[in-house]
Amino acid sequence: MNVLLLSPYPEKIIQPIQATDSVIHTAEAITPEFLRSNKIDFLVSYGYRHLIKEPILTDYHHKIVNLHISCLPWNRGTNPNFWAWYEQTPNGVSIHYVDAGIDTGPILLQKLPDFPAGQTLDSSYLILKKTIEELFAENWTKIRTGEITPKPQTHRGTFHTYKMKDDLWHLFPKGGSTPVEEVVKMGKKYTGPNL
Repeated sequence: MNVLLLSPYPEKIIQPIQATDSVIHTAEAITPEFLRSNKIDFLVSYGYRHLIKEPILTDYHHKIVNLHISCLPWNRGTNPNFWAWYEQTPNGVSIHYVDAGIDTGPILLQKLPDFPAGQTLDSSYLILKKTIEELFAENWTKIRTGEITPKPQTHRGTFHTYKMKDDLWHLFPKGGSTPVEEVVKMGKKYTGPNL
């Protein structure tokens, strides 16, 4: 199988793909011509910041997955870890099929990790990153063969852009070192719980 890996940090997901005798390809931008000329069978997106559009979506129906560090349908879009704490929505990871929306495709797998006390935005992000990489590694064979039944996203959930976080970021002078308790407290002050 020829797999196109779209990721700025592919290190932890290369091994499970290679373990299935798949050939990994990479590209900055993808076109139907690139996919055809390289005989791509499957696409894996992890941290890829570009939309995949038609006709690729139709040509690769249920052959494109995205690894998203949120518990979809909560926190679609950017900075999901921040928003999970700020808005008190479920904080986890999802592997889903890609469709025409942003993080709206049917869900294959999800996991809610445990967060030990004393987390910061950075440390909780690293837990999520490790969780999704392990979830992918444990399930890649079933993902690529279509053995997992996808579940549609039925709840409206939430969606965020870079600008939305930028408008709040001045409230967090410690940046990624901000304890998550402070993020939760600030979120309660400005929005209240969303659940």
